[in-house]
Amino acid sequence: QDRVHDPAARLASLVEEEACSAWVLLRSSAAVQGWFSEQELPGLIRGYPHPGVQLPHLDVDWQATARHAAGLLWRMGHRQVVGLTPPEKLMGVAAAVQGVIDLREPGFQAMELKENATRDGVAKVLARALRLKQPPTAIIATRPRQAATALTWLASQGIRVPQDLSIITLAWEPFLDHLVPEMTGYRVDRETVAKLMVRRLERLAAGDRHPGGNSWISPELVKGESVAAP
Repeated sequence: QDRVHDPAARLASLVEEEACSAWVLLRSSAAVQGWFSEQELPGLIRGYPHPGVQLPHLDVDWQATARHAAGLLWRMGHRQVVGLTPPEKLMGVAAAVQGVIDLREPGFQAMELKENATRDGVAKVLARALRLKQPPTAIIATRPRQAATALTWLASQGIRVPQDLSIITLAWEPFLDHLVPEMTGYRVDRETVAKLMVRRLERLAAGDRHPGGNSWISPELVKGESVAAP
């Protein structure tokens, strides 16, 4: 049971078997990040660092992005908003939730709904939200798949986007380009992110444990057709 929660032994074995000059920690837990930090191994967190971890990182500033999305919805007249979050306990998701909460504009109310990473799970929490005494007029998706499921499930229920309910996504995947109506959300240039990662990894591999540079990526707002005034 302890091995499930403490990955130290498995990480030590992995590092010994794989001769790497630098490591990329993707969607890594506090235990994984902490171990690499304590061992002073050259690692780059592709995501948010957990508290107390002294490793370079690179990720979208989810807190600022979510606050921008919430502000956009508020300025358009939305007051009841639902934020969809995945079951994984990720620091980036927590930061996004905090960003929405931080808006604190008059009359603005946001509710976090955690789904179970399945199509039916997203549909279930949306159905519950729409039965509330004050149902939401907008959805903030923290994952692109949530936006896609929400759009198609709402259509199956005869609920129009954006006439009846708006959707905005904080993260982007190429498949969103094929949805109708065009999704409103935030997109990062993958080529730019790849270049930033390569530069940092090259410096880490060369022995520089503090490669510098801005750790936060500012995404571009894609003004689609899935958001309108309520």
